[in-house]
Amino acid sequence: MRDDADLNKKTIFTAKKSDRALPAPASQPKLEDKLAGCSYIRLIRETPKFIAEIHFYEEERNVRIEVEGEIFANRFLGEERTLGQTIYFKNCEFAGLNAKAEASKYARQIQAEIDSILDAE
Repeated sequence: MRDDADLNKKTIFTAKKSDRALPAPASQPKLEDKLAGCSYIRLIRETPKFIAEIHFYEEERNVRIEVEGEIFANRFLGEERTLGQTIYFKNCEFAGLNAKAEASKYARQIQAEIDSILDAE
């Protein structure tokens, strides 16, 4: 039979090494690992009338890349941009082993198109 002293005792449990949470399996890399070395490049060219931007997003290192180019009417800082102000817009995603090379080639093509549009103004 138990006495009252046994009921008042507190039991402290300590976690053993085997009781701790297991790390994620090797087949599922962590977000930090996927983003390690990823890059984001933003090129801007301004004229009195227009602002042109090229965005190069590396979403997964050397595997998935998005390139975007746009020209829109130049506005003052703090003003919102709308689709009505967009004069030029192109966007393309690349995936696979040659994604970085293909995305770089596409970004240079967009830059040439943007330069020709702005130089004609």
